[in-house]
Amino acid sequence: MLKNELKIDVTGDGAASVVGAMALSKWLKLVGVSKMTAWRWEKKGYLKTENLCGRRYVTSAAIAEFERRLKAGHFAKEIKPKRGRKAGVHA
Repeated sequence: MLKNELKIDVTGDGAASVVGAMALSKWLKLVGVSKMTAWRWEKKGYLKTENLCGRRYVTSAAIAEFERRLKAGHFAKEIKPKRGRKAGVHA
């Protein structure tokens, strides 16, 4: 879903919501991730968000794509030992 495909639904009491999308802050609370982590994911291209009137939204399609890539192991990296230490040696 592209930015111009987002639809705004306005209720009778004047409240507006974005159809097919969720506020990024709400999604972060659901998955238990910080704003900083989300910023890093956006920067690396792991998560695509939309900016609508200064507020970040994540579409259902972007969530599905993120989950698909997560399950496929696209974000996994090899753990490397810290520099300056030899593996298995403790001070």
